[in-house]
Amino acid sequence: MGDIRYSRSFHDRWLGFRSMLEEQDVELEQNRELLELKGINRSEMTEELDRILKDMQQSERMPTSFVCANDSIAICVMTVLMRLGIDVPSQCSVFGFDNIEDAGLSSPTLSTVHVNKEALGQRSVETLLWRIAHPDGPKEKILLAGDFVLRESTTAAPQ
Repeated sequence: MGDIRYSRSFHDRWLGFRSMLEEQDVELEQNRELLELKGINRSEMTEELDRILKDMQQSERMPTSFVCANDSIAICVMTVLMRLGIDVPSQCSVFGFDNIEDAGLSSPTLSTVHVNKEALGQRSVETLLWRIAHPDGPKEKILLAGDFVLRESTTAAPQ
C-alpha cells in the first residue's frame, strides 16, 4: 500500500509484490484506495488511513496483512490498526520497506526490507561520474538487493 504513482520506486515495489504473489499462486484482494494514498506527513497519512481502515473493518474486509511501500506508511498503518483494536501481528501483519530507524523503535518492531543506503549512494556517485565522462554512453539500470529484516510486526496468517 502507498500511492503507486508517487514515485517510480513505489510502482516498482508494487509490481514486484504482485509478481511474487502470482508466482506463488496467492490470490490478491486489493482495496484500490490503498494504492492511491495521499498525505505529506505521518499525521495526514494516519488521518486518511483511519477513514479507509475503519470502513474496511466495518464491512468485514480487513486483510490478514499489509505490505507497505515504505516504513513510514507501515508505522501509520500499525497506529491506526491499534486504535481500531486490531492486534499486530496476531490479527494482522504489517510489513514496511527501507528500514528507517523508527522501524526498530516502533511497537511492535516493524518487519521491513533493509536498503543499504551507503552502497546506494556510492553507486549513484560512481554512475554520475561515469555519465559525466561518457555523456553518450549506454544508459544503465542498476539494482541493489535489499535484506529482509524479520521483526515483531509479522507472523503467519490467522486461520
